[in-house]
Amino acid sequence: MLWTSSTTEERVSLREDAPIPHIDLAELAEQAQTSSKNELVRLIEDHQERLVEELCGPRYSRGHPNRRGGTNTKSLVTCLGEIRFKAKKTIRLSDGKTATSILEVLDVKSRRYSRGVRIRLAEFASKMSYGDACTEFETATGVHVPKRTIHGFVGEIAPRLLEASRTATKAEVVIGDSHQGPGPGEQGDEQRTRPHLRRRAPAQPQGQRGVAQGRGRRPRLRR
Repeated sequence: MLWTSSTTEERVSLREDAPIPHIDLAELAEQAQTSSKNELVRLIEDHQERLVEELCGPRYSRGHPNRRGGTNTKSLVTCLGEIRFKAKKTIRLSDGKTATSILEVLDVKSRRYSRGVRIRLAEFASKMSYGDACTEFETATGVHVPKRTIHGFVGEIAPRLLEASRTATKAEVVIGDSHQGPGPGEQGDEQRTRPHLRRRAPAQPQGQRGVAQGRGRRPRLRR
C-alpha cells in the first residue's frame, strides 16, 4: 500500500473522531474502598481462625479446654467504613463460659466503633465543631456518627491524649536539659570530680591587715 499525506490525514481524523470512554473516578474510589473493606474482613477472619484453633485445637479434635460454639454477625465501624463479619464463640468446658476472643483482642466487645474511629473523631472535634467533625467523617467513609456520640468519644479519648502529650513534653524537656550545662546551684559531673582550687588573696602587712579588719567599725574607748 502506498502511503500518502492524504492517507495519513484520514487515519488521524478517524482517531480523533473515535469516542473516548468515560471513567467515573467516584466509582473507582468506591470500588477501591469496597475492596479495602473486604480485605480487612479477610484479615480479621484469618486472625480469628488462628485464635480459635489455639483455644480449641483443629476441628473435630479432642482433649482441649475449650470447644467451638456458635457465631453471630458483628457490625463494626472502621476508618474504612462499616464492615460486617462472623464472630465465632468458644465455650470453656470447665464452667461453660462463652467468649468471643476476636472481639476482645480487637477491643470492640460491646462497641460499634473501632478504637481508630474513636480517636480520629476525637481529634476532629478538637479542631472543629462536632457538626463539622460528623460531616468530615461521613464524607470520608459514608457513615453518619451522631454528635452526641462524638461528644462521648471526646470524654473517653481526650484525657488519654492529654496525658500522652504531657508525657511527650516531659520527655522533650528532659532530653533538652541533658544537653545543657548545669543550672543554678548545680554542678556537673565533671565539676564534682574536678578539685576546686581557690585563689589566695595577696598577703597584706600586719598594720594594713588590722586596718582592713577594723574598717567600718567604731573603736572602743577604754575606761
